[in-house]
Amino acid sequence: MNKQRQLSVSVIIPCYNEEAVIRICLEALSAQIVRPLEIIVVDNNCTDGTLKIAKQFKVKIIKEAKQGLIAARNTGFNVAAGDIIAKLDADSRPRADWVENMISVFESASVQAATGTGNFYDAPCKPLVRIYRNLFAVWLNRLVLGHHMLWGSNLALRNTAWRVVGEECCNLPDIMEDLDLAAHIRLHYGRKSVVYKPKMKVDISGRRAMVSLKRNWLYLKMWPRTLSIHNYERRILLWPAIGFLLVTMALANKYARFYNKEQERMIFSLSQWRSNPFYTRDNP
Repeated sequence: MNKQRQLSVSVIIPCYNEEAVIRICLEALSAQIVRPLEIIVVDNNCTDGTLKIAKQFKVKIIKEAKQGLIAARNTGFNVAAGDIIAKLDADSRPRADWVENMISVFESASVQAATGTGNFYDAPCKPLVRIYRNLFAVWLNRLVLGHHMLWGSNLALRNTAWRVVGEECCNLPDIMEDLDLAAHIRLHYGRKSVVYKPKMKVDISGRRAMVSLKRNWLYLKMWPRTLSIHNYERRILLWPAIGFLLVTMALANKYARFYNKEQERMIFSLSQWRSNPFYTRDNP
């Protein structure tokens, strides 16, 4: 009997001015136990050194002139040649067995999309923060959606599924594109087709949460808006959760400004506080 062919993986990384973080992401992909078929960096009008760094690695670089995460993601997904399309953010740090574990998840024919977990590598109290993240991002979404979510910095889906849902996915401002993708896959393949697999581990940056209260509000309100578009009836449950998140994130962000990322410890000094200014880039 012939051995079944191993599924191939295309990794997509949308990029806009990510010179500060892209190298570590690409180094982690280069060190995978099972190498991906291809790594595709989508240049979404970078003006810094992102592409210069990317060219030092074995990657494909493609251009998407329309500004925005959804346009860049779609362009990368559309040219992917692998059986599985995986997406990372430029500041993601996949564990060495990420691709290997991903492939094992998709050995089940019923799985059309999957997401995983990981630590916030630049945040204090990493285990606690991961529990906090999983409680709201994974399990609250599971309750509200009736199926698992997809996490944009660590997701994978079958190429065949993308060919079905790609043109249907919403291209709207102020939505969470990863939740939107999960909703469309659920519509075509059922609730159990989207799975959460903790062994797909990718450590991520907490920088997009290190923003002002206003910016966190602008981001979090996209959550119920995305579910409203897809008529999820339990989305009302999100509003008290959003209120709790805004309060706790505001307090946590003040505490986190005393965290020294290089030494991985708290330093309660004014100079340390000033060295961790709020992140000012728009979400997502």
